[in-house]
Amino acid sequence: PLASLPDEDPDPGVLEVTLRARVEALEIEPGLTTEVWTYGGTVPGPLLRLTAGDRLVVHFENDLPEPTTIHWHGVRLPENMDGSPHAQAPVAPGETFTYEFVVPDPGLFWYHPHIHDAAQLGYGLYGALLVDPAEPEPDGLGDEVILVLSDMALDDDGALAPPDRGGDIATLFGREGDALLVNGKVLPTMRARNGKRQRWRVVNAAKSRYFLLAVTGHTITRVGGHTGLLEEPRQL
Repeated sequence: PLASLPDEDPDPGVLEVTLRARVEALEIEPGLTTEVWTYGGTVPGPLLRLTAGDRLVVHFENDLPEPTTIHWHGVRLPENMDGSPHAQAPVAPGETFTYEFVVPDPGLFWYHPHIHDAAQLGYGLYGALLVDPAEPEPDGLGDEVILVLSDMALDDDGALAPPDRGGDIATLFGREGDALLVNGKVLPTMRARNGKRQRWRVVNAAKSRYFLLAVTGHTITRVGGHTGLLEEPRQL
């Protein structure tokens, strides 16, 4: 399961959290320690979950060695809250910034930097933002599982590989990493209940990798996407 943060506002229509970006020593490849960049000390960062129409308040603290921002990928919001360097001054090391906006649409979104994107994303800065619909969803969608897919480029000793290893194109757009991660783990085990459907909610947080999903002996039915549920399920 993904990490979470305590809600600092008792109002049920507001999620207010403090999110600190910092370097943390974590085990990414089994048996090796990697100094990764994190939101809140975990890779992925904490799951932020609220309901469409709620207000999100994030007190962001930057304890990283370089400036950064948070971009709320796919969320409709004011430009000055978007984390783009064109609209927001980067948050320097040791500084803070408060993101505050209403989340109008249900769906599964994610957050990540929008400065030195490929490098910082590849270092571990990403997390999931789940916005539930204001109206109850249909029954029978199954046990909910949130899967954040990503990869990370590591040296043999577990250290982060330099972002420019693949040349200028890799520096700008990223490169595929060697370690494939699901919720920050290499080859994790996910348990299922016999005869019970699972609802997978998937974020692709890899900086340049596509994933092809399949389950041997089972079928996958797509029920939604970025903007919520589809009008009709689709067998894949």
